[in-house]
Amino acid sequence: MTKLSFDRLRGLANDMAAAGPDYGYRVSKVIDEGDTWLATYATDSLYALVEICLDQSDADRCLIDVHAGGAYGCTPDSELFQAIST
Repeated sequence: MTKLSFDRLRGLANDMAAAGPDYGYRVSKVIDEGDTWLATYATDSLYALVEICLDQSDADRCLIDVHAGGAYGCTPDSELFQAIST
């Protein structure tokens, strides 16, 4: 398996951010610079924060960090957990 470069990952992330509104997400790109990309994806009931950055200890490796949560006023049922996980 070939590693994806930071620039390739950034391009994919920008494409996903641009398509977010087509899927009902409000996307806010917070950082898009040299070694870090960070954006939030939100609906009225959940959010995800996605960060892609170069590993400071190994410049040949990228780290992808995803935090998701929210569930504002949602009922704790299977649909909630499916929404958060996707």
